[in-house]
Amino acid sequence: MTSGRLLLITSFLLLALLILGFFLFDFSEERQPYDAVPVQSVLVCELPRAGLFLGQLTEETEYAATLNEMDFYASIRSDLLSLDSLMEAVKPGFHTAFSETPVLCALIETSHGYGFVNIIKVGRHLHMYAIKETVPRVFGNKKTVVDRKLGKIAAASLMNQDGSGQVNFALSGGLLIAGADREAFEKALLQLDNPTKITDNQEFMSMRATYGRQAGAYLMLHTEALNRLLESNVLHPYRSFLNSALASGKGWMALDMNLKNDVIHLSGLMQPSGHPMLSSMQEHGEVKTRLTRMIPSDTRLFLHLGMEDLSGYLASFADSSRLEALSSIAGYNIRELQQFTGNEIMIGFRAGEPSETAFLVVGLQQPQMMKQRLDAISDPVQGMGVRQVKNPLLQILPSALWGKAFGAVDHMCYSILDSCLFAANNPTALTRVLQLVSRGRVLANQESFQTFSNQLTPTAHLLLYNSMSDGPDVLNAFLDPRLGYRLNRNRAPLSRFGGFALQISATQPMIYVHALAYYQPNISDTGQMAWQLPLSAPLSGSPVIVVTDDDDRQGIVASDAANNLYFVRPEGKMVWKKQLQSPVIGKVHMLKAGKRKTPHLLFNTADRIYLLDLNGNETQGFPVKLRSQATNPLSFTIMGDGAQILVSCDDRYTYCFGLDGRENALWQKPGSQERVSRSIDQLSAGNQGYVVITDEQNGVLVTDFNGKNRIPLRSGLKKSKNALVYLNKTNSKGVLLTTNESGKLLYISGTGASSTTDFGTYSPDHYFLYDDFDQNNAPDFLFLDKAKLVIYDRFKKTLFSFTFPNEITVPPYYLHLGNGTKLLCVTDELSGDVYLIDNKGKMLINSGLKGDVPFAVGSKSGTDELYFVSGQGNRLVCYRPF
Repeated sequence: MTSGRLLLITSFLLLALLILGFFLFDFSEERQPYDAVPVQSVLVCELPRAGLFLGQLTEETEYAATLNEMDFYASIRSDLLSLDSLMEAVKPGFHTAFSETPVLCALIETSHGYGFVNIIKVGRHLHMYAIKETVPRVFGNKKTVVDRKLGKIAAASLMNQDGSGQVNFALSGGLLIAGADREAFEKALLQLDNPTKITDNQEFMSMRATYGRQAGAYLMLHTEALNRLLESNVLHPYRSFLNSALASGKGWMALDMNLKNDVIHLSGLMQPSGHPMLSSMQEHGEVKTRLTRMIPSDTRLFLHLGMEDLSGYLASFADSSRLEALSSIAGYNIRELQQFTGNEIMIGFRAGEPSETAFLVVGLQQPQMMKQRLDAISDPVQGMGVRQVKNPLLQILPSALWGKAFGAVDHMCYSILDSCLFAANNPTALTRVLQLVSRGRVLANQESFQTFSNQLTPTAHLLLYNSMSDGPDVLNAFLDPRLGYRLNRNRAPLSRFGGFALQISATQPMIYVHALAYYQPNISDTGQMAWQLPLSAPLSGSPVIVVTDDDDRQGIVASDAANNLYFVRPEGKMVWKKQLQSPVIGKVHMLKAGKRKTPHLLFNTADRIYLLDLNGNETQGFPVKLRSQATNPLSFTIMGDGAQILVSCDDRYTYCFGLDGRENALWQKPGSQERVSRSIDQLSAGNQGYVVITDEQNGVLVTDFNGKNRIPLRSGLKKSKNALVYLNKTNSKGVLLTTNESGKLLYISGTGASSTTDFGTYSPDHYFLYDDFDQNNAPDFLFLDKAKLVIYDRFKKTLFSFTFPNEITVPPYYLHLGNGTKLLCVTDELSGDVYLIDNKGKMLINSGLKGDVPFAVGSKSGTDELYFVSGQGNRLVCYRPF
């Protein structure tokens, strides 16, 4: 072979190797991870030693498994694990090296929202061709690789075969860039060729230089971009609240992330430039947060401002022209109210719609002067002990005086208690706050909050707190439904974090920022909950409070869906549990039977009547097996040492039994044309007895205590389905009194004649009670229809009226407390609110109770200490709100 031919062959081989190398190897300039971070990124999370940090998260914290349940975290983690598995197969030892590998995670703004991109420094050890060839070996037919190209950069997508997701990735300059969001991924790739780098930003680099040395991860937040993110996801009425909470402005915030066993800590600094609120705060010293002693224990979200000369700070941001206009309406200089303000102010939100549950607490340095000035522009709310600002234009005082962050209270009702101004949007909400605070049911006394607050710094200019123990319900009310949907998808894991807090201290020369999330999966106190008791199954109906003369014998009776009957002490201790053959129909009654008047429990199922003592033992003669299936809850009336027990059955007859369990031979078993599903009314007037049987078509049959027809009623007479029947104690129009289907008072005479009196028109579903509301020894007339409650006296004078936020679907009743007090009890099943109304019309409102069945309300003997009992899942729960 000639030397010329050898040279030619050698040249061809070298050319072939160069071409092969061009395609197989990455000859691009070596890059640093920040080269792929777009300048407009919202957030950059830096993990200097990613594997070690993720190992600490997994092995040394209690919340790792909970984070894995959150879809947004799980998605990022899944992408990283897929890539890690793939890279380990391509390059054995990659997983070990990854523990020391720096990783960046950037949140990038896109045309459709935001997307995460991961940037990993892998050096020259990985090649695209090898990655593509390895996919079938690692993932089989579950995933496939689709080639993509962006400019000069070769990219690919690792896609699930079912189309459920993908990870886009590329190798360039020793960087592995990957992300599920395609647009964010492409922005990161394009940034590689952008001559302007995020590291050219002097403020970014100077803030990054403040990182601590011991943190496992670091965050850089661009506050202006973060505010854009919030504004796109927060409902308009509450943007001012959150912008104030985050002290909106421009520039970068640098945070160290430290993981503890049960806490995620973020702490760091930001420049005050571009933040007028923060730069002004620097002129005012911090104060301790004390107002948590003055806000209800069921507060779920609050924003607190505290500093020396708070009134001067707030005045510097006030709208002078607006205050002048309000001053002309009020008749005095409204700015005086700012001067009466102390060093702390807080706006809070309890469970429910923010506009309904928002409340304001302002520490006062001149409470008497504040009261005098506010009283001049307000009127007292009858029976509520609070005042309402009269002029609608003045009801927005909170935002005018103290800033837009406090504008959620825009229909100002107020009261002054213990040198604090309390305000809310309606008297009911305000009264509820005052009741809780005056009884010591405050957040500072709540064990879970005490534990949480130990993680906070004792002083701060601004504190934002959100309790997550109830899930994201309160937070959802502030958010765009799309983000709310994402939160709801992560409800369970989020609720295991007891709370989130953000503190800002406007120190010199930089602003100190501290944020934390506290993992409290086994929170023992949930605001007003006194105790909870596990059951075998969910409750099948409302519990019943058993009241006796002996405190040691009082209890709660409840039945579950597995036909278990429970007797529980008011403090939550189970006394006994009894298995029944079928569900309890209606409620369990307490009666005092026999000459010794021993307390017993009386109730029925579909096929039996039970009479138990308070130890759960069956009384002689019981249970009584019925001839036909019962269709209604039994009723009873005491007769001397005995009792008459009535129950209607599927054969359309009503049966009568005594306390010996025997059927009454004198009872004539009255029959009805229609099925009877309502409990029978038994009324006594001297020697006269009346048994009123109402069928499902609202037809009425009236007999004596032997079942003999007592009053011959005209054909077609019907009463309303939700109204009880009473003995008439008001006039001589009839012996019996109830309402008809249109809500008119219906009188029934002893001869069967009927007449009506018009107290208004109501729907067929209205409730009617005939009792002495104002306790003047004369019965009054209560009508509750949909959401409207009205109580009249015998002269049709309105004694009380109120419109509830929701339609009432639970029958109202009168609650007799152990100290002789009588309260009207109304339950809003939709919101969980329980309203207790005294004879003066003063309302005690317990809000946000969570129960699967209507609440039973009881009180400790001889006191007004109330407790509320219901079921939540397989638990019996008790609240003590007052």
